Amino acid sequence: ESVKKTIEKSSIKFIHGVKLDTKTGKSEDRILVLTTWRLYFLAPKTPTKVEATFNFLEIRALNSHPEHQVIIDTDKSSFSLRFESREQLSHVVGHINYALSRIFNNSIFAPSICHSDSDLSEGSRKYSPSSETSLETQRACGGFSETYSALCDYNGISCKEEVQWDVDTIYHSQDNREFNLLDFSHLESRDLAVIVASMAYNTWFTKLYCKDLRIGSEVTEQVLHTVSKSCSLEEITLENAGLKSDFPQKMSAALSENPASVIHSLNLAHNSLDNQGVSNLIQQVCRLSKGLRLLNLSKTSLTSKGVVCLSQALCSTDEYSSSLLHLDLSRNPGVLSGEDASVRKRPKSQSLPVFSTVFPTQNFSLAVSLQNLYLFLSQPNCLVHLDLSGTDCSVD
Repeated sequence: ESVKKTIEKSSIKFIHGVKLDTKTGKSEDRILVLTTWRLYFLAPKTPTKVEATFNFLEIRALNSHPEHQVIIDTDKSSFSLRFESREQLSHVVGHINYALSRIFNNSIFAPSICHSDSDLSEGSRKYSPSSETSLETQRACGGFSETYSALCDYNGISCKEEVQWDVDTIYHSQDNREFNLLDFSHLESRDLAVIVASMAYNTWFTKLYCKDLRIGSEVTEQVLHTVSKSCSLEEITLENAGLKSDFPQKMSAALSENPASVIHSLNLAHNSLDNQGVSNLIQQVCRLSKGLRLLNLSKTSLTSKGVVCLSQALCSTDEYSSSLLHLDLSRNPGVLSGEDASVRKRPKSQSLPVFSTVFPTQNFSLAVSLQNLYLFLSQPNCLVHLDLSGTDCSVD
C-alpha cells in the first residue's frame, strides 16, 4: 500500500522484491516497480521512498547473467540486481524490450540493448509475456500517442491529453497523414519539440507542416533528428518558420545520416538562409532515392551560386525530368542576373513542355539565365509549376 501511495497505482505494471548490489559491495533488499515507461527502486520500509528511477530510454545496455542476475547500464549509473526466479527476470526484461519496441515502432534505428548469458527465454527479448500487452493491435496513427507519452516521461514534462486526443481521434478518423504544428501552436516550445520528436520513428505520418509559426531551437533540433531517423517522412514544409541561417547545412548533414529517407518535397520559403548551406542541402536533396518532386526556396536569400548548384544537380541525371513537378525560386533578387547568365533561345524545332508559370512580366517567353537550368527546362520534363518572379530573370 505504501508503494501504491508513492507511485500512481494505475500505472504500476510489475512489483516485486529484488536483491540490489550497492557501491559498498553488499547485496540489499529493494522493491522493484515497473510502470509503462519507467523503472523504480524503492526502500523496503513504511513509508517507502523512491531511491532511484529511470525511463527505459535511458538504458544503454541490459545484460542478463546466470543465477537470475541482470546488470542495467543507464546514462548516469549502473545497477546490478538479482531476482528470485527466471520467470521474474524474463518478465522484467520482456516488459522493457516490449516498451522500447512500441516507442521505436520496431524501427531499424531502435537500439539493441538486451544481451543474455543465461537461459533467458527468446520471447522475453521481444515482447511482454503479459497477455494484456503482448497482443499486437492496430494502434491509432502508428502508435504516435504511446511514443509521445514515453518521450514526455523521459523529458520530465506533462503529457498533454489534448495532443493524444487530437491525434487518436481527429487525425486517425480523417486518415490524415500530415502533421500540422499549427494545430498545437498554443503550446510551449518544449511541448512542440517533444511532439516533433515523436515523429522520428512513426510510420503513419508522411508530412510535417508549419507555416507562419516561429519555431525555436528546441523544435528545429527535433526536426533535424526526425529527418535523420525517419523512413516515412516524405514532405516537409517550414515556411516562414524563423529558421536560423545554418539550418540548411544542418539538414544536409541529417539527410546524409539517413540512407532510408524518402523525402521528396521540401519547402523552406521565407526564411533567411545561408547560401552555402542551401547549396549543400540542394546537392543532398537531389541524391534522395525518391527523386525530387517539390522544391520551394522562395525568399531565402538564394544567390546565383545556389542556382548553379541546383541546375547542375538537375542535369546530373534523367530522374528529375520525370519527378520534379514544382520549382519555386521567386523573390530572390538578382539570383538569375549574375555573370553565370546565359540567355539562349530554344530551337524552333523543340516544343515547350506544358506547365503553368509565374514570371516577372506578362507574355513572357521562356528564357533562363543559367545555362544548366535552361538545359534542364529545354528537355522533356514533368514540371507543372515554375515561379521565377522577383529574380531579375532576363527576358527576350
